[in-house]
Amino acid sequence: MVNKDFNKIGEKHCNSLEATYSNGFWFRGPLKKYLDFNYNDSIIHVEINQARYRTITLTSSKIIKLSEISALLFSLEKLLMLFEGRFFTLIKLNYKGQKENEKEYDLYSTESLNRRLAYYETDSCHYLFNPEFLNFYDYLSPNIIEKWLELESDLDIVHQVVLYNLSKIKLPCDVKCAYLIQSFESMVELIKKYDSELLCNLPPEKQEQIRKLQTEDSRKISIINCIEAVITNFGTEIFSLELNNNQGEFFKILKNTRHRIMHIKRNQQDKHLTGDQSISNQQDKYLTGEQSILYLVKISYLYRIILLKILGIDLSLYKHQLLQLVNKWNNYNGILANFLLQLNS
Repeated sequence: MVNKDFNKIGEKHCNSLEATYSNGFWFRGPLKKYLDFNYNDSIIHVEINQARYRTITLTSSKIIKLSEISALLFSLEKLLMLFEGRFFTLIKLNYKGQKENEKEYDLYSTESLNRRLAYYETDSCHYLFNPEFLNFYDYLSPNIIEKWLELESDLDIVHQVVLYNLSKIKLPCDVKCAYLIQSFESMVELIKKYDSELLCNLPPEKQEQIRKLQTEDSRKISIINCIEAVITNFGTEIFSLELNNNQGEFFKILKNTRHRIMHIKRNQQDKHLTGDQSISNQQDKYLTGEQSILYLVKISYLYRIILLKILGIDLSLYKHQLLQLVNKWNNYNGILANFLLQLNS
C-alpha cells in the first residue's frame, strides 16, 4: 500500500483499538490493569490484560482517527519499555467502531503491522539478563501517561535515535554505542528543562555543577562535560567501579568513542583498548566491540533512570533490582575487569 492510501485510511474514525503481544512464552500473570487518562478533549480508557499473551485495549470516549489511536498505543508501548527495558512482538491489531469501515480497519491493521518500525525489536543483548526495573502494573497511572506524552513530544527524534541503537538493526555495536553516547547532550538538555524533578534530591554541590551547565549555551558545552555531569550525578550506581578507578580516563574513552562518528580517523588519533603497545601511545583510546555492548546496556539504564525520574518514579523504588542487573553485567565474561585494568595502564 502506498503512503497516500495508508494515510487516507488513517483519517477514518473508530472507537477502540486492541493490540495483542507475544514474548514467545507466557507473560507474568494473569494480571489486569484498568485506568483512564485525558487526551485532548476525550478520555481514553486503557485495559491491559496479561497471561499467555498481553493485550492492550484503548477505548476513546469520542470517535478518534485510526492514525491517532495507533500513535497513542505506540506511545504507551514506549512508556512500558522504560519499565521493562525491551519491546515485545506485536502480533495483532483490531480496530472497532463503525461497521461500514470494517474493511478499512482490516487493511489498516495489516499495513500497520507491515510498517512497524525496526526499533520495536529490541536487540537480545539487552535482555541477556531480565532488564525490567519495575512491574508497570504497580506504578502505571493516568498522571504518568499524561506526563509521558508531553515528555515524548519534548524528546522528539532523540528518543527514536536511542531506541534504534538498542534495537536489532544491522549496525555494528561500536557505531550504536557511539550514537548512544551522543545522547548525553540530550540528557543535559532534559536536566535543564526538568531541573525541579531531577535536582531535588542531589546535594548542594552536585546541584551547583548542573546549574553551571544550565547557564551555558548548549552549543558550547563539550560532550565530555555532559558525560561527567550526567554520570556523576545520576549514574553512580551503574558506573561505580569505573568512577572509583580512573574516572577521568573513563570519560575520555567515552568521548573518543563518540568522536569516531564525528571525525575522520586522521583527526581522531584513536586506539581501541587492546593493550597493543605497538600502536602509538599518543593515540587516544576508545571502546572495543565487546566493551561497546557492555556500555550500550549500561548507558541505556542511565537513560531510563533519568526519564523515569522525570515521570516521578524515583530510583529508590527499584535500586535493588538495578544493582543486581549492574552486578551481573559487571561480571559478564570478564569484560569490565579487563577494561578496568586498561583504564589504569
